[in-house]
Amino acid sequence: MPDITITDSAQKKIATLLNDNENKYLRISIQGIGWGGPRFGLTLDELNENDEQVEISGIKLLFKTGDAPYLERCSIDYLEDAFRGGFSVSANPQYPSNCCWLVNGEFW
Repeated sequence: MPDITITDSAQKKIATLLNDNENKYLRISIQGIGWGGPRFGLTLDELNENDEQVEISGIKLLFKTGDAPYLERCSIDYLEDAFRGGFSVSANPQYPSNCCWLVNGEFW
């Protein structure tokens, strides 16, 4: 199982999202891999029979088996300013940071 860190601010926001979406889990996925490393996506999704999952601080995180090496030592944080709020997924330190934002209830 990959070693993934979820910050306290991200844990609080994820818990709120999951409480509002019964029978959903947080899915982390690889959207592509380029010269800068993997690009991540976060979605709320249902558990599928082919999913791998890891529980971190009570949060069940889903991912595809083949994505596990890219998730090793990544970190999920929640950032918010006056204009927007969103999750930042930082890859293994060998890759630069990648972000996805939550805008009007949708991840970008």
